[in-house]
Amino acid sequence: MHKITFTLKQHTPLIHFQYDQPGATLRASEVKPKLDKFILNDLGHGDYSAGVNKAKEQGWLIGKGEHPALYYKMKIIDENGSSDTREVEIMPSAIENSVYSGKIRLIITVDTGLKAEIEKCIPIFFAMTSFGKRQSKGFGCFFPDEMTAPKFEKLLLANKKIIYKLNQRLHQSVQRDSTFYKNVIFPKWNEIKSGINHFWKNPTVYKKSAVFNYLQDKSLRWDKRWIKKKVKQLIDDRELPIPLKQRHYAPIDINGKSSWQDSSNEEYRYGRALLGLAELYEYATENKGMKYQVKVLNDQIKRFKSPVTFKVIDGWVYLIVEKIEKEIFDKPFQFKVQKKRGNKKEGLPILIHEKLYTPKESEFSMVEFLDSCVHEIGFHKIELQK
Repeated sequence: MHKITFTLKQHTPLIHFQYDQPGATLRASEVKPKLDKFILNDLGHGDYSAGVNKAKEQGWLIGKGEHPALYYKMKIIDENGSSDTREVEIMPSAIENSVYSGKIRLIITVDTGLKAEIEKCIPIFFAMTSFGKRQSKGFGCFFPDEMTAPKFEKLLLANKKIIYKLNQRLHQSVQRDSTFYKNVIFPKWNEIKSGINHFWKNPTVYKKSAVFNYLQDKSLRWDKRWIKKKVKQLIDDRELPIPLKQRHYAPIDINGKSSWQDSSNEEYRYGRALLGLAELYEYATENKGMKYQVKVLNDQIKRFKSPVTFKVIDGWVYLIVEKIEKEIFDKPFQFKVQKKRGNKKEGLPILIHEKLYTPKESEFSMVEFLDSCVHEIGFHKIELQK
């Protein structure tokens, strides 16, 4: 057995459920299963099952079941002995607790055969993987101590990853700040996925989602308009009691006009689902105490991870793009509307009987989509120098 040690540097807050415990930092119980899966995929050249079989032939596996473990031990030590604990705002009014450790030691005890594979995978594993909650949104970024932004870019491009980089570098203190996500990541992601509607500001700030624009260019309508129209219909039919807030402001139609009526026999797609499946949406009503909560339903697809991951290293913000899994394309979703007063639900949920489908594979390319919108939100694509 051999002992190998890696020094890791933490770059963004880690949202930690044991934030108040002494020495709370990156957990081996989270890192090891992720590293195991990464190594097995690498051994199988992208085929996890083939990787499992190869590891089994080498005698590197312990345990049985759907997700066997690789035979090595892992220990993580905070070199500072204690972590900086602080609250972070993950979106307006939503608070989580985080820890920041600076540098930590990752100690792995392993036999000779598996040692080389671990040493090979560690750099790209940490370049691609984040930890804790909200890990796809820039939290929980750890990198080997010697990793720099140029090395990070070169490593990802060598592994044929698609990456985009924010044009402006953050001050080091910003990426550790409690409002890091709220002020940096949240606005950028909103521009991509949901759009911006700050109707309470003077002047009003309104910007259509990049998903809306991308689908419109393909003569398709997006889900936000479809859902809002269905909720309004339930209100008009008196199945829901209170009008939507700003009921006099109809959603924008395909011709750029405010209208509740479709201009033609338009096709709708659940486009936002391809950027990560939301559990629910909420709509404000004219009664401040009442909201309509719209729950997303599909018997086969309960969760779908965003194929876009924000990573932050040395003040530089990156978008890393993974291939969209085929299982999410052209799938039907339904929605239930629940009245909610404060934190309490009222009455039974009302099912919207019509189904809304995600785009077909021929209708949505993630790289084409991001290429069409990243410049407007302040990113540029990183490509290999010829």
